[in-house]
Amino acid sequence: MLNKTIIIAIIILFFTSGYLIKNYIHYTILPKKEKILLIKINEEIQLLYKNYNKKLYIDAQQSSSYIIKMYKDKLEAKTIENLELINAKSIAKLAILSKNKTDIDNALQGFNKLKKSLFTAIRIESLITMAECSTSYPEINILAFDNAIKYLKEALNITEKRNNINNSLSSFLAMTLLEKFSIEKSTNLKKEALQILNKNIIFYKKQPDIYKLADSKTNLAIAHVKIASIEQKRKNLNEASLLMEDVKKIITRQYNPIKNAKIMRIIGDIYYLRSKQKKLNTETGIRYTQDISRYKTLSKKAYKKAGQMGFFQDILPGVTQLKLKDSNKRKQNLSTIDSNKNDKSKLK
Repeated sequence: MLNKTIIIAIIILFFTSGYLIKNYIHYTILPKKEKILLIKINEEIQLLYKNYNKKLYIDAQQSSSYIIKMYKDKLEAKTIENLELINAKSIAKLAILSKNKTDIDNALQGFNKLKKSLFTAIRIESLITMAECSTSYPEINILAFDNAIKYLKEALNITEKRNNINNSLSSFLAMTLLEKFSIEKSTNLKKEALQILNKNIIFYKKQPDIYKLADSKTNLAIAHVKIASIEQKRKNLNEASLLMEDVKKIITRQYNPIKNAKIMRIIGDIYYLRSKQKKLNTETGIRYTQDISRYKTLSKKAYKKAGQMGFFQDILPGVTQLKLKDSNKRKQNLSTIDSNKNDKSKLK
């Protein structure tokens, strides 16, 4: 009887211990392993975001593909779509760098699903990157510009429905409209671009964010510089300089010296471009010379203030090319002077 009781006790103990071990594995060990795995996956995701931001697009593309393939069942829907977005954006960036039409076409196909995402931010990012692809073809393509404008307008419409303004998006759309304007010379394109940027200024004047107000005015100034490269050079450069002088007052050197330095560099670029304008037929030689001298002085002053904060990089398009031309002309003049001196010395 005792032996029977002992055997029963052993059997009960065996099953109880088995049950306890099973519970321990199920509720302690497995969750712990799962937690460690999720931490590892999250670390890999953060790393691939860093790689993308560092423009290591091949690494970012391969890592995102690997994580989706290996751990899809452990990821939330939004995380999966974010990884798919990084994958598609990495392929797009590589295609843009390659300047190969086929690569760009293939990259655009990668956004067919993402541009319809339920997640607004993913949808906007997809449309913006599609526009980047469409404007990067090696040859000018009006249809591609039209597609880019369509994508950007859709993205802008989404942000406006959320009562939000995106300065970068608005600027991208405006500059794309102006690129098309440079080809077609349709005044409506120019008006639409300026209206979009002015709308941002009106919006941010009602908001307490002075940085975004400054950015929106800067974007409008840069748009006027772009128009100046197409038509009415003096008028548009003057408009741009007035806007940037206003921006300089919004973001002072005392308030944010680094941002103010960039503002001063843009002002220097605008005045430099203004100093390179040709003489008008109706303009006297003395007045033209005085104007050129004044704009050169203003440009140098602005550059000096930017340089005091360590900012020496040209910002506006066309400035660096003009400076290279100036440099080459000076070298040629010096070479001519040296040649003339040598000729005179030989004659003596």
